[in-house]
Amino acid sequence: MKHKFNVEGIDCPVCASKLATKMSEIEGVDYVKINFLTEKLTVDSDLERDVLLVALRSVAKAFDSAITVE
Repeated sequence: MKHKFNVEGIDCPVCASKLATKMSEIEGVDYVKINFLTEKLTVDSDLERDVLLVALRSVAKAFDSAITVE
């Protein structure tokens, strides 16, 4: 199932790519794409949306405390 989120606080496209790679390592996540320009995050996962959001936020904060996922 595809889930879409807003992501803010990413400084550059390279950081967006690195963060997407880290997020794709979450167990149960099949695909992650971050569009740096639109600040959109698309995730393909069978995890429940709330569980997924908590995991994504955790990875984002560990990557850079200024990044938020909503």
